[in-house]
Amino acid sequence: SEMSSIFGSLLTDLKKHFSKAELSRSLKSKSDHGDIDIVLLNSSHLPVEQTLREILGSDVLDFNKNGNIYSVLYRSSVGKDVHIDFIVSSSEEEFLPQLEYLSFNDFSGILGVFARRIHFNYGTKGFFKIYIDKNKRYHYIHITNDLKKGLKILGYEPILSEYDKIESVDDIVKFISYSPLFSSEYYV
Repeated sequence: SEMSSIFGSLLTDLKKHFSKAELSRSLKSKSDHGDIDIVLLNSSHLPVEQTLREILGSDVLDFNKNGNIYSVLYRSSVGKDVHIDFIVSSSEEEFLPQLEYLSFNDFSGILGVFARRIHFNYGTKGFFKIYIDKNKRYHYIHITNDLKKGLKILGYEPILSEYDKIESVDDIVKFISYSPLFSSEYYV
């Protein structure tokens, strides 16, 4: 895809500065909308904005930062303006769940609604059990950074091999509705 080729043109420079740079996986059935999510591992604690500006040069049309997300409007080598979100992690433990969470477009957001309804949190920081104490305070108990282990806990172990084969919104619906813990009532 066009977005993959733009990522490819940036990858060499990104890897010179960052420990890892990975393009999030998107649905094969979804056409490009000019958005790219790139997860970076910044284990050397480089000044991210300055480093990205050096890599992207004068092709930066706009630049914003919100937490660990650096959003750039970028004039690509093919002459197309693209929105790139660089999601920056400072450790391998942060990097993997962020990369996995961003996979397949809306998958994690949809799954997150289901997980939350049964008192789990499936998110960019890993997989957590939500405990609500007698005073109605929420406590997040970290279980794992590996979101695929979280999928097993949510009842997807028998079809986990299908996760990497997701290509469409229909595949997402089929996968998420498989769990015996799932109820469509969570979404109404």
